[in-house]
Amino acid sequence: MKAFKAAVIGAGIGAVLWATLLVGGLLYAMFTTPGYVNQRTSALWGAVYFETIQHDTYADMVIGLGNVQVAYILLLTCILACTGVGLLVNHCHHKQFASNRSL
Repeated sequence: MKAFKAAVIGAGIGAVLWATLLVGGLLYAMFTTPGYVNQRTSALWGAVYFETIQHDTYADMVIGLGNVQVAYILLLTCILACTGVGLLVNHCHHKQFASNRSL
């Protein structure tokens, strides 16, 4: 049961890491876009983008999710990595606790 709890916590941390990664990618795309109008900058292998569009009297700035498959792959990678680390830490903690208890 403790392994299941560690896996769920690891998956939650992976989802938060994924959201943070996407926001960081958006900020990176925003701040690396040159000052030209009608420019589109992608980040994280096309997962997110920042675009500027010039109109007659104003300019639009658009941010969004570009390639959904890449975003899902990043989500799966973050969840698997954090879950794996959580299970590894849980296993090492219980193994150390069991070896100290037998002394």
